[in-house]
Amino acid sequence: MKHTLFRILAALALLIGVVLSMVRSAQAAASPTIEVIAVKVGETVTIRAYDFPGGLFTVRMDKYGNMALNGLVADVTNTGAGGSFQETYKIPAALKNEARLAIRLENSAGYYAYDWFANQISTQPTPTPTITPVPVTNKVLISVLSVEQNKTVTLRTTNFPANTNFTVRVGPFYTFFRDYVTTGTINSGKGGTFDFSVTLPAVVKDVELVTVRLDGGGIYAYNALRNVTGSGTLTPTPSAASCQIVSIVLNGPVSANSDFDAVWTIKNTSSTDWDAASVDYQFVSGAALHKKASYDLRSTLKAGSSASFIVDMRAPATRGTYKEYWAVMQGSKTLCSMNVTMNVK
Repeated sequence: MKHTLFRILAALALLIGVVLSMVRSAQAAASPTIEVIAVKVGETVTIRAYDFPGGLFTVRMDKYGNMALNGLVADVTNTGAGGSFQETYKIPAALKNEARLAIRLENSAGYYAYDWFANQISTQPTPTPTITPVPVTNKVLISVLSVEQNKTVTLRTTNFPANTNFTVRVGPFYTFFRDYVTTGTINSGKGGTFDFSVTLPAVVKDVELVTVRLDGGGIYAYNALRNVTGSGTLTPTPSAASCQIVSIVLNGPVSANSDFDAVWTIKNTSSTDWDAASVDYQFVSGAALHKKASYDLRSTLKAGSSASFIVDMRAPATRGTYKEYWAVMQGSKTLCSMNVTMNVK
């Protein structure tokens, strides 16, 4: 009997050890992190998030010193399929006068990330300052030197810090934050300018436009390339004066499992017409609540004119705040960036 009991206890101990090891492995498999990149004192804080699993995360804030554990709920974020994202949250009224605050994102599965930021209220009768800890001088850049279709891309860095490990991520340009894959890491060595090559993964095979991103040490750089054999950098950056978002309307009840439309009214503020034969609007990233990922223009939108851009949506079963990013495109050129935030009840 004693020997039997001993064997049972030993087996239980072994089982507990295996379970704990699996839990530790699962926790180590994903390490979501956040960094505060801007603060509007007493009003909002903007974060950049990396390596998040998909799903709903509760956003909490509290006085500095306790990692915002059990802090005030400021918002709920849906990370979609996971990955990296940038978001702005309101500072709860009860905390707006605190000098330093902590922000924390956590989910029911035990994943979390936190950071802290200065929220010092000025006693001077001057406008509320904006804290931007990321310097605008000596901006880190990567440029595309050459491409071998579906195989490799060679890139060059500019103004990179020394001896920093950077994660290399590659994905389709239009759905990068949903579909990117991590292809490896690279150390910047002496920093500054250096060349390196990246093997293109299967996720971008035969994809026309590809994004390559490096992030590490709290900074990041990215660029887009055309997946054809040749050389040069593609820069699909929209012109700041090419459009104006006149209004954004959600038509229909935005409740769980309901159908509704997201409607942007957009004015073409450029000097050229948006030709219906060559211009469309496409999903870029976000929660993916749409029914179609691309729409043709119903008619040519002349310079100076406005039109409605409609996307059929279906709300998910889970309540929360969801965001989608779209763009008006002419081939590889972005004519207008457009986004929408949806609060599903």
